[in-house]
Amino acid sequence: MGECLELNNGEFEVLHGYDEILIAGLALGAVAGVGSTYNYLPAVYQNLFDAFKEGDICTARRMQQKSIEIVKIIIKYGGGVRGGKAIMNLIGVDCGRCRLPVTPFGDDEYSSLKEILKNRFLELKKKVGKGNRLWTEYTPFALRLKFYIKAYKDEKNYSN
Repeated sequence: MGECLELNNGEFEVLHGYDEILIAGLALGAVAGVGSTYNYLPAVYQNLFDAFKEGDICTARRMQQKSIEIVKIIIKYGGGVRGGKAIMNLIGVDCGRCRLPVTPFGDDEYSSLKEILKNRFLELKKKVGKGNRLWTEYTPFALRLKFYIKAYKDEKNYSN
């Protein structure tokens, strides 16, 4: 990432793509992030981004840890596509079932995932972290766009 940031004397804005280490990308100079877990934890990432920009590293770290925990759960349930689709279904976004060779969730496995998330990630439907934003406040695409536009306006002063 460092090489990309320095390419052509920093001409390009770089987005970070690993959800569980977004804070590291921001520290290196990435202007925003794109990731699959933003779809169901947008407030965590928005709070992380805001805290980092404000220099509140403790809050940013706390938000990053929430990301790491959800990624661990996704891995336990078969990875990003499989676990991610199941979580999206749990929050009411029907992404359909996995196609072969990825095996779809059975009822027991789906119930188990739901219980883990309910017990460990109540913030999926509660207020989270700095600013008390609700997870429903941002749609996935709008969150990514908001990250990018905010960073762009903060870092560049273009006029058309």
